[in-house]
Amino acid sequence: MPFKKVQVNVLVTALCFLVLLLQSAGLLAEETTADQDAGDTPVYYTKPITVTAEKREENIQEVPVSVTAFSETQIEDAGITDVGELQTYIPNLSDFHFGPRGGSESHLLIRGVGSLLGDSSVGFYVDDVSYLSGVSFNMTDFYDIERIEFLRGPQGTLYGRNALGGVINIITKKPTNDFDVRAGLSFGDYNYRKYHARLNVPVVMDKLFFSLSGSYSERDGYVTNDLTGDTVDDREGYSGRAKLHWMPSDSLDITLGISGDRIRDGSYAIGPLEEIRENPYHVRHDFTGGYSDADQTREDLRVVYKTPGFTVTSITGLLQHSLESMNDQDFTANDFFINDYKKDTDQMTQELRFSSPDNSDSPLKWIGGTYLYRKDVKNDFDDIMRPDAYDFFSGGALSALGLDIESHGLLKGDVDTYGGALFGQATYTLFDKLDLTAGLRLEYEKSKAELRGDRVVNVSGPGVPFLPDYLD
Repeated sequence: MPFKKVQVNVLVTALCFLVLLLQSAGLLAEETTADQDAGDTPVYYTKPITVTAEKREENIQEVPVSVTAFSETQIEDAGITDVGELQTYIPNLSDFHFGPRGGSESHLLIRGVGSLLGDSSVGFYVDDVSYLSGVSFNMTDFYDIERIEFLRGPQGTLYGRNALGGVINIITKKPTNDFDVRAGLSFGDYNYRKYHARLNVPVVMDKLFFSLSGSYSERDGYVTNDLTGDTVDDREGYSGRAKLHWMPSDSLDITLGISGDRIRDGSYAIGPLEEIRENPYHVRHDFTGGYSDADQTREDLRVVYKTPGFTVTSITGLLQHSLESMNDQDFTANDFFINDYKKDTDQMTQELRFSSPDNSDSPLKWIGGTYLYRKDVKNDFDDIMRPDAYDFFSGGALSALGLDIESHGLLKGDVDTYGGALFGQATYTLFDKLDLTAGLRLEYEKSKAELRGDRVVNVSGPGVPFLPDYLD
């Protein structure tokens, strides 16, 4: 079923903006006319695209890596709002996930390289902070973005674990000296609406800047539950981000960012294959209380100190993600199975790196540092088998005896992962069109998992004075 949306952006600035715009247009018209009167052929130049694919600012044409970069204008014109929409515009990228956002892993593949189980084989970074969980990919709303970088091929030296297929870098906007207020609206089929706004304020000119941005979106579902007449896959989401940028001196640059995402989606729109083929976009679920609620917060601190001989960069990142969902698990009109699932993820990353100055004339460019991380994931499953299921599999014998049996398959898991790495890379320019690059990364990782599975069985009915309700 096609889904269409339209995007409208509005820019609000100081009252003098209109006057300046008209003056600039007049000057530009005069210059263009003068060139044409002189008989000169107009020459147009595109602004160089600067990327940080190798963790330093470089012209994209000088980076020895297969890189695709999207500017702010390209992102807005294309209407890219999440990871899933990137694959429409980036060759060799595939995104596999199903179900509500925030409740399903997003498995990214680049050039067919990736993993559909476990952790992703494609690195995902927002402002140099790694997202170690694929669930977090789906919750990242693309707004207030300065640039998206897409790196193909193994990036193990500088990015380390889970970057076999490549890396996606999201760079959000930094606060600046300009007072700026922006707002935008997108709308589309199925009552889709998205509102987003951004405020940029120079607190102290040339020293301290602050920005605040946020978005809200909602959309009706397009899969109908024929038993109730309601849709099952409605969507609603909130996102917000605040950034503080402090430049106490020419050599020190500090940026603090705090962001949050909240998703309140419906349940899984799944049904028996034959029924879906006969009646697409329709299901028959007896359980109507399905939901998928996810919340995510992220804090990051970036400190850059420049000296004449080298640059020191420290990046600290914290991320918390929580999920609660409850869904029909037999996906039929029968009251057989229900799944109740909770998941909490906490991660911490710390990167400290040293590099040669970006503006150095030396033929040698180098970068090295250390990377530490820890991720704790807690899972809590409750697979509920309802009395109707027991009665069905008993051939109706249980209902004939007046017995009701309901069981809970409980599984609790706690996976704690931590590790660290030392890395370094050097590039020597032999001559204008030939560079020699060598790199090395030493990485250590350890995971500890604790799992416990139980089954709780509740039995009720006439003539049953006592039965234990807990069976291992």
